[in-house]
Amino acid sequence: MYVIVGGGRIGRELAEKIPNSVIIERNPDLVSKLRKEGFNVIEGDAINEEVLSRVDIKDSKIILATNDDFTNILVAEIAKNRLAQDIVARVENPEYILTLKKMGIQVVLHKPSIVNDILSALSESDRRYFEVNVKDKPEFLNKQLKDVSVNDNCVVISIFREGKIYRPHPNFTLTENDVLGLLCSREVKETRKPFNEILVILRSPNYKKMLEEAKMVAKLFNSDIFLSLKEKDVVVFKLKEILTNITEMSDEEVKEVLKEYTSDFDLIITGIHDEERFSKKIKNLIKLKNKRFKQIFGSELDVPVILSKGKERYNEVLAVLNTSNPVNILNYVRAFSRFCNVKLLILDEESLSYKSHLLESFSNINSELVKGNPVIEFVKEAKRDYDLVIFSIENDVGNVDEAILWKVATKTQSSVMVVR
Repeated sequence: MYVIVGGGRIGRELAEKIPNSVIIERNPDLVSKLRKEGFNVIEGDAINEEVLSRVDIKDSKIILATNDDFTNILVAEIAKNRLAQDIVARVENPEYILTLKKMGIQVVLHKPSIVNDILSALSESDRRYFEVNVKDKPEFLNKQLKDVSVNDNCVVISIFREGKIYRPHPNFTLTENDVLGLLCSREVKETRKPFNEILVILRSPNYKKMLEEAKMVAKLFNSDIFLSLKEKDVVVFKLKEILTNITEMSDEEVKEVLKEYTSDFDLIITGIHDEERFSKKIKNLIKLKNKRFKQIFGSELDVPVILSKGKERYNEVLAVLNTSNPVNILNYVRAFSRFCNVKLLILDEESLSYKSHLLESFSNINSELVKGNPVIEFVKEAKRDYDLVIFSIENDVGNVDEAILWKVATKTQSSVMVVR
């Protein structure tokens, strides 16, 4: 659990980016505003132990986001006494840094990148490094890395062989004297199986290649597949692949399925059966500044959507950091990097703190910070026809026009994963 003390701009931004967090705020007007926006807020002053007792501080991570260093120090002391798992404090005056560090508190100095810095500090505190000798694990010998099963909390970040360090690659074959460097954390476990249940919407009779792609994704992540289709003019759900008389689903019927059932699934896979009509519709929606499509395929969904092109496998994946809140994209990048070659295209320099954090735990990812025009670089990269392209529907970083994103979705051979 994450407890954010202070519901100002920084506390609010952190709550947006950290699921299942709770804010403690003493200003009644701000409390009311935050609650109307959907945040979980406790009203009260955090230096009052009675207020802190309303949340389970023990084993929680505490973020001290107020702009009052003295308040942060007092709350840090109370949280430590209540056995908080980790505490990260915002600091306005550098003179207080030493005081907080002596208390065992992680310190982040207030600057423009403070939100990203705090998120990185939180993630750092949850990591442990281990080494495993292949000769002590005979079941690893002569196996490719993608076939090696380590602890659910761990991921291989390096391989030591004959005095050299190798970047892990899914097809890397292990030998007897290899030593694996493992990084273990709670977030690794969360990205090992990001999709427990997948909803596949078969929206046209030409569904076979799309269904094969869905099966491939399900096999990668050991997921269960549920099918939605139109059979004899009735939209039905099936668990087994016994399909007859499939007819085309209209856009409205697809929308109804998405709105009604997506909260029950972790991933949606569907196709684009009429690319020309679909592309024109997107252009009209963008031209009219209508957010309806965006709401259906991203902003109002808690799950990603794959627009399938019928890929048999994902060998090469491109992930684009086109959002100021890249946590979701990075989680899926981590997941796919276990099986695929992933290139991470970073459109904004502020994301570098995320990049360095990512490279420590998934060094098989090729990340690149765009130094020229983000639009030109993105288009150039997308033309290489990756098996899968991942981007955010929020699209608030890099100035890439939505029409370009959807041209990638409709006009290239790449399957596209749209992330909130």
